[in-house]
Amino acid sequence: MIIFMLFCILLLGYVWLIYPLVIIVISRLKTTSFIENNTFKEWPGISIIIAARNEEKVIKQRIINLLNSDYPGEIEILVGSDGSTDTTAEVVDSFNMDNIRAIKYHVSRGRAMVHNDTVPKCKHKIIIFTDAETNFEPDCLSNLVKPFANKQIGCTVGRILYDNAGKTGISESAGLYWKMEEAIRIAESQLGILCFGTGACTAIRKSLFRSMNPWEDIDYAATLMLAIQGSRIQYVPEAIAHDIISESPQSAFHTRVRQTSRSFTSIIKRSIPAIISKSSIGIAVASFSHKTGRHLSPFFLLGSFVSSTITFFDSFLSQIVLLILLAFSLLSIVGYFTNNCTFRFRLGSIALSFFVLNLARGIGVIQALTNKRATGYVTRI
Repeated sequence: MIIFMLFCILLLGYVWLIYPLVIIVISRLKTTSFIENNTFKEWPGISIIIAARNEEKVIKQRIINLLNSDYPGEIEILVGSDGSTDTTAEVVDSFNMDNIRAIKYHVSRGRAMVHNDTVPKCKHKIIIFTDAETNFEPDCLSNLVKPFANKQIGCTVGRILYDNAGKTGISESAGLYWKMEEAIRIAESQLGILCFGTGACTAIRKSLFRSMNPWEDIDYAATLMLAIQGSRIQYVPEAIAHDIISESPQSAFHTRVRQTSRSFTSIIKRSIPAIISKSSIGIAVASFSHKTGRHLSPFFLLGSFVSSTITFFDSFLSQIVLLILLAFSLLSIVGYFTNNCTFRFRLGSIALSFFVLNLARGIGVIQALTNKRATGYVTRI
């Protein structure tokens, strides 16, 4: 049991500390990038897809935000109304512009199916996927598309800034998490092994897009398929989009459960068989270390707790591990009760965020393994 405990701790340390540090160091020691700084002779036209369900309050502003972009090429905006019961489609049609269209789907089937059916309707070769509540900075589209001048690049991923990251303890901690995530994405992109993106700000060559299952999403399944097939995914921190993040433990929990069930399903259904058949070692390492290992972290934590409890009176190390886990739990409780306070206990907030997200990951993995997959939209607040 002590060996099992050490094994669980080692896996936790690898996923959350060792892999991020190693990958960042290796990328910084790398003197050249695999990306050639090619430029367009003429900027390509782009098609922007927004999968929307009952977004009448924000869709007008979202379209205006995109129209205010400084992108020098032609822009087409397609809003896939996923069985909306409000006036989302009518608001889109009110722009009365040839390059702005509402694609009406009368039955709600989830974002993945909207993407599957809307991509063939796009007239341009580069497709931008984004959300109704996201807002791009004026040069976001230009920065996101610029790397496509290199034919090696099949997908680019922008940087998300959360405007409400410091409003509560849970959102502040999630903001810190995303800073770590960004550092890992930069490193993986530099080394050519990035295989995940973000649905709010991702661009893909139309010819490389493959249909997804209803329970999958653009930021996991579509990007993972690209990486496995050998296309490069580049993280572009200069392509900045603004979004919002969950402010309460309850919202963060439900959001992470849905995201994990989708992500883990994509990993076990797509990446494992494909990686084995194609021997994509770099992608395999990145996929396990970056995402799969995190999804399995709650089980590593549970294993550490159970084994340290059983061997508590037999090993001094077990006593230390169990006391650390209990102290962490107490910090989480403090973080919960101070989440909405002006003066927050930051360590408690971090512990709370880590506890909530790992609990949600555990449930998400179980849902994926038991075929209870989410297909609806994620509510973040």
